[in-house]
Amino acid sequence: SWKFGFETGRIASSIASGQGFSSPLQGPSGPTAWLPPVYPYMLAGIFSVFGIYSTASALVALTLNSVFSALTCVTIFYIGRKTFGHEVAAWAAWSWAFFPYAVFWSTNWVWTVSLAAFLFSVTCLAALHLERPNRAAAWLGFGVLWGVVALTDTVLVSVLPFVVAWLYCRLGRQPLLLIRLISACTLGFLLVTAPWLIRNYLTFGEFVFIKSNFGLELHLGNYEGSSGLSGGRLLHPAGNDNEFEKFREMGELSYTKENRRRALDFIAGRPGIFIWLTVKRMVYFWTGNSQLLQIFQLSGRFTAARYILFTSVSVLAFVGLFLALRDRNPAGALFAIILFVFPVIYYVTHPTPRYRHPIEPVMVVLAAYDVKNILSTVSLRRSGPLSTRDAEPQAPA
Repeated sequence: SWKFGFETGRIASSIASGQGFSSPLQGPSGPTAWLPPVYPYMLAGIFSVFGIYSTASALVALTLNSVFSALTCVTIFYIGRKTFGHEVAAWAAWSWAFFPYAVFWSTNWVWTVSLAAFLFSVTCLAALHLERPNRAAAWLGFGVLWGVVALTDTVLVSVLPFVVAWLYCRLGRQPLLLIRLISACTLGFLLVTAPWLIRNYLTFGEFVFIKSNFGLELHLGNYEGSSGLSGGRLLHPAGNDNEFEKFREMGELSYTKENRRRALDFIAGRPGIFIWLTVKRMVYFWTGNSQLLQIFQLSGRFTAARYILFTSVSVLAFVGLFLALRDRNPAGALFAIILFVFPVIYYVTHPTPRYRHPIEPVMVVLAAYDVKNILSTVSLRRSGPLSTRDAEPQAPA
């Protein structure tokens, strides 16, 4: 049952069985803040109705993921239309409908990635509609939306300050208006997140910003002998019984703090290695592969095609971003923020292909814009200007 939702499934089963938000790993370990609460509670609701770890629950959960992925087609269309026009919007939406990774994550992983991608695409669309001064109520709603995002995939919040800065520039740097609107946004964000933050404080006796496991994630990618990817069974308490016993004996917060200390000691003592691991992780994040130069020797053509597709989407998205910035598209800076800020936490911890999925709706829009420009250029070159001979009037017979 571990592979059914992993930590999400364990927490959801605890909730559904009356033990509360607890025990994210392979045995009882008490209250947890290992994950943000939205998706585990959603899965717990499914477990309560259709059975814990049942086939019916799996079918419902994956169907719901597929619905979120399908709804993302709609938000992608409107993002594309708002930024690059109807043609790019249609291409991007249809591309998402058949995008292999959108299909794979939604139908194979009982996890938050499809919901996170949908919600983040909604926030991007909302930001595009807040370009001009708006009523404070709209910004209050924007903050509420970001609060839901924070309780779904907390890493996405790293983008929020930069999005607000982008909106500040779009509003023409009006300080008094900005203060009023940001205050409304902050209020909306706190209305949604404060109950969970209070719960964490009352449960653990100290402030925990939504989730608690950053220290472990930092250590999983930074230790002596690390490849830059996750330490997996070597270090993770889900795969190492000794580590799990330490986790249970020390308690979740003490355990993650200890892992953070070990990771920071490694980084401080091996700064050159840490920089090299970070560079490797940057490559891994955008290629989805830890051995890019050996893909044809790994697992056959399917593996090669998978990594080539993953990398191709990255290349197309970054070229699309370059074109948007070159053309002075107002949304170019917003898209740049997303592509450059969101991955930073994975550069210093560890990446896997699914970590990129929440920003892939934006990447598909940019890729569609790139492809449109390529096709337009090819079309112009094929048609070409009329030759001199064809352009000259013919002499009368």
